[in-house]
Amino acid sequence: MFLSVIIPAYNCEKTIVRAIKSTGVYLNNQIEVIVINNGSTDNTEMLIKKERKSNKNIIYAESENGVSNARNKGIEMSRGNWITFLDADDCLQNLDNKLRKLLLNIGEGLVIGNYLAGKSIINLYSMTKNKDNCSSIINQMLKNPTKYMTVWGKFYRNDLIKKENIRFNNQLKYSEDSEFLIRYVLLCKQIQFINDNVYNYTSSKDSTVRSYSPQVIYEYEKAI
Repeated sequence: MFLSVIIPAYNCEKTIVRAIKSTGVYLNNQIEVIVINNGSTDNTEMLIKKERKSNKNIIYAESENGVSNARNKGIEMSRGNWITFLDADDCLQNLDNKLRKLLLNIGEGLVIGNYLAGKSIINLYSMTKNKDNCSSIINQMLKNPTKYMTVWGKFYRNDLIKKENIRFNNQLKYSEDSEFLIRYVLLCKQIQFINDNVYNYTSSKDSTVRSYSPQVIYEYEKAI
């Protein structure tokens, strides 16, 4: 299996089918989609299982509440050489042969793509100086966390995650993805940026971290 796409799913009946189809799982039998139902009370479970019936590479599972628990469950179940994370109200895009060829030629590394936030392109490729220097890249990530420090829009080596037992910290209320990303970056040997949009982020969705809160700031600092 080439790629595992892990989708935490909580009350996302309006978008989950679109998210699953955006992975390319119906076009490439080397992609698996692991959808983790995280306590949904709407029709999310039914819709996932309906998609699963038509494609054996769509896998349904359940976890304890919390996005960290869902992603960790997906990691445990994953069989792909690479892992990427997708939020249930977002979409992947441009998972084409060029990206696959790039991933095949990278060892214990991280691949980072550009992404769309609403109608705006966030071009991390152009923003990033000294792309060959991991220390410089980490410094840029920390200086601009809202652009860089998301777990999605990136591709991770599954064997490195499992060898080093990198998991999401389910004790963190916020920024658990930033904490996971930094721990992975500190262990990987290569970071590769690609000048293609690989992710479509729904910038209009509600988010606790969009409004100022001393508690959110404290939790973010604790994660970092």
